[in-house]
Amino acid sequence: MILYDYWRSSASYRVRIALNLKGLEFESRPVDLLAGAHKSPDHLKLNPLGRVPVFVDHDVSLTQSGAILQHLERYGSSLWPENRARCQELVDIIACDIHPICNLGTVKAVCQAAGEDIKVQWMVTHMKIGLDALEAVCPEPQGPFCFGAQPSMFEVYLIPQLYNAQRWGMDIEHWPKLARLQAECSPLEAFAAAHPDKFQP
Repeated sequence: MILYDYWRSSASYRVRIALNLKGLEFESRPVDLLAGAHKSPDHLKLNPLGRVPVFVDHDVSLTQSGAILQHLERYGSSLWPENRARCQELVDIIACDIHPICNLGTVKAVCQAAGEDIKVQWMVTHMKIGLDALEAVCPEPQGPFCFGAQPSMFEVYLIPQLYNAQRWGMDIEHWPKLARLQAECSPLEAFAAAHPDKFQP
C-alpha cells in the first residue's frame, strides 16, 4: 500500500488514521504542496485534479479520501457504527461543509481576490460555523467515543479538523463534546502515529 500525501493535509491525515486503526502497513510518499509538486506531470498522472491523497493498493488507485476510506472497509473491523446515518451526517459536515471552504486551493483563490489579510478571518469564521454545527448535532458520547467503545469514522474525520482549527489559534474547549473526543483519541497509537508532526519534513 502506497499513500501519496502531504503532512498537513487533513484528507491525508484521516487516511493515515484509518490505515493505523486497521493495522495496515503503508508507504508514505510525500507530495510537497507548497513547492507545487502536486501540479507536476508525474503527480497529475496519478490524480488529474492535482491533489492529495492518492492511495494505491495493488491494482486499485484512488484519489478521494472518502473513497479510500470506503476501500479500507474491506480490511478489519468496520469504522462505521450501527447508527451509520448519524455518523455520516457528522462526517459530511466536515467533508462537505468545512473542508472545501478551508482547503488550500480555496483559501489561495480568496487571498488573491481579497488580499492576504483576510486569510485568518476566513479560516476561523468558516471553521467556527462548521464546528458549532458539529457540536450541536453530535450526540452525547456513548462511551469513550461518540458511538461507543471504539473510534468511528467520525473520529477519523474529526481529529484532523480539530488539528487544523488549533493551527489557526482556535480554542477547542469552546466545543466540549468535540474536545472530549479529541482527548480520548490523541493518546491512542493509531492517532498519534498519524499526526502531522510525525510526517513533517
